[in-house]
Parts: sequence; C-alpha cells; structure tokens
Amino acid sequence: MKISARQYAESLTQSISSKSKPEMAVILDNFARIMMENRDLNRLDEVLAAFSKIWDKNQGELAVEFTGARVISEKTKKEIEEYLKLKTGAQKIVLTEKTDENILGGIILRYEDKVINASLKQSLQDLKNEMNK
Repeated sequence: MKISARQYAESLTQSISSKSKPEMAVILDNFARIMMENRDLNRLDEVLAAFSKIWDKNQGELAVEFTGARVISEKTKKEIEEYLKLKTGAQKIVLTEKTDENILGGIILRYEDKVINASLKQSLQDLKNEMNK
C-alpha cells in the first residue's frame, strides 16, 4: 500500500509534537530512513508542503496569498487579516502579498484549498457570462 504525502505529514506532526530538539533530530532521522526504505524520497517536497499546512493549522496559523492590482495599505491588510480570522478561526494570519496588474482592480485571496476572487476582471467575466445566457 502506498503512503500518501498527507499520511506521512500527519505521522511526522504527531511524532514531533511536544518533543525536545534532540528527540526531534532522532525522529527526523528515522522518518527520512523510512521514506528512503519506501523509496519515497522523491516525494519529500510534497510531504513537507503537507506537513507545513498541518503544522501551521495546529499552531493556529493560516498562510494566505493576497493578490491585488497594487500594494495595499496597512489598514486594509489588518482588515483582511481580521476578516480571515473570523472566517477561519485562525489565531494568526501569515499574509503573502503579490501584485498583478492583469487583475485590473480588486483582490484575490488564496488559503488552504480556497480562493476568494473579488477582482474586477472576474466581476467583468461573470457579467459577460450572465449577459450571454
């Protein structure tokens, strides 16, 4: 039976929770050995990405990618963070900001497996689709 990246990540998370640094080093060494024996080292990036999401969620953090047409103010960042805290229950929002002139205006938020597309480009596309019905 093939072990999924998520299964690897969950087992690693459970194994290192509340452990000292020396204990973590031993656990990580054993974990790498198991992945090597299972010939899954080529999936390490996928496992680490899943681990990062699980770890952050357990720590009450949420990684969010914000894309806008231009750089936003600190006030707007705080409002987005507060909105996402209420919506997701996260204690801390880690916001990565990107600018993309192709979206014309508005914002796009990506977190976990969700996308909130409140861009002008998407609004215009939605309007066009409605008019073509």
